[in-house]
Amino acid sequence: MRRLIKSLRTSEYLRYGQWTTDPSQAEHFADAGKAIDACLKYHLTEVELVLQPNPGPEHGCDTHVRLFDYGAAA
Repeated sequence: MRRLIKSLRTSEYLRYGQWTTDPSQAEHFADAGKAIDACLKYHLTEVELVLQPNPGPEHGCDTHVRLFDYGAAA
């Protein structure tokens, strides 16, 4: 399983503090906690965690989970 961070505004993927449009070049995280640590380290908002199953014939779809969406307070 690959865990990637994707910008909700630009649809780019995090690559060691930079952004890339190519998900194969994106930094992948061992677990969701490491992804959250990266969000905190780089002060990221409006991003989502993308879970990609290992590539193969059974490859289905990616799962997207929104992280750190600091919208206007209710």
